[in-house]
Amino acid sequence: MKNKLSAIILLLITFLLISCAGGGTSGTGVAAARTLSGTVTQSEGEPVENAVVTIEETGESDLTDENGQFEIGTDLVTDSYNIQIEGEDLNTTVSVDTVSEETQNVQVDIGLDNSNSISSISSIQISAKIVGTCSSYFDNSSRIHQSVGIAEDLNCTIKFFASGDLENQEEIPAVLEVSSCDGLTWKEIARGATGVGRRSGVGQIGFTFIDDSEHCLYRLSAPAGNEQSSVEIFIDTFSYQDSLALR
Repeated sequence: MKNKLSAIILLLITFLLISCAGGGTSGTGVAAARTLSGTVTQSEGEPVENAVVTIEETGESDLTDENGQFEIGTDLVTDSYNIQIEGEDLNTTVSVDTVSEETQNVQVDIGLDNSNSISSISSIQISAKIVGTCSSYFDNSSRIHQSVGIAEDLNCTIKFFASGDLENQEEIPAVLEVSSCDGLTWKEIARGATGVGRRSGVGQIGFTFIDDSEHCLYRLSAPAGNEQSSVEIFIDTFSYQDSLALR
């Protein structure tokens, strides 16, 4: 039986600036206008593996991994999506509503009860872009790309936005980190915060942008330290793109 639920969306945030390719079967890769990612779990918190998660409006889909995680890149920018989850003895659909037009990354955490109906759903929505004098060096999209080479270090600003009611939290902390091209070890370089919920607002973080082998991968995460509910946005550096070309 196929159950459909228009859920009240709980907006959370966590975003990353780095250079990953898009998931799912959209075929849009880094050019995707928006990324929908998240987890599918049973009511007891166990991840649902090998479930097909599909955006009904486009047919774009992904298969959940052993942690119940999925990621779908899409060019469809709308304020709502119907997401179908199919698996062994599982066929249900949820509606994700009130997605802001500015949102580049949406995380949807879906909880299933034992009868395969939806017990809970939460959505994390964020947008981010490089602003100010550094904006001419980057293309702002769902994944931010360095578009022009630089001769020296740049003092840049990343601006981020979130909206919705995050359990009445007045602000959400964000942390900016950098890594070498292998992405194994991350180092914090800056922090900031943004208003959310009924106090929806904008936050920004200033940082020094360096494009070399030790500053190859950048990510911005919010809420800082909240790994379970996180959205990831990547900034592509030239050094990271070069490392991909060699693989």
